[in-house]
Amino acid sequence: LVALGISGCTAMDVIALLKKFKQEVKKFDVESEVVGTKGSYPEIFASVHLTFKAEGNIEKDKLVEAIQLSQTKYCGVSAMIAKATPITYDIILNNENIGSGKASF
Repeated sequence: LVALGISGCTAMDVIALLKKFKQEVKKFDVESEVVGTKGSYPEIFASVHLTFKAEGNIEKDKLVEAIQLSQTKYCGVSAMIAKATPITYDIILNNENIGSGKASF
């Protein structure tokens, strides 16, 4: 559920920013991959990787900016998790990988 919370929180940020930037989003998805610690209790997140997938008439720099803002300033769930676990991400626009990064709060 926490992984869903990260995906949902950052997705809301990114979509709101893309609307503000007047970008035409046809499809948007955030996938989260979580690796947990093994063999120790409690089991916690060892790493989180997000994949942002967008389709539409979207400027690359606007999408990258929206995701960077979410992962450095706006997403409260990412901010909490990033204090204990590294969050990395990839950005895919119209089936082309256009960038990657790391959450930094």
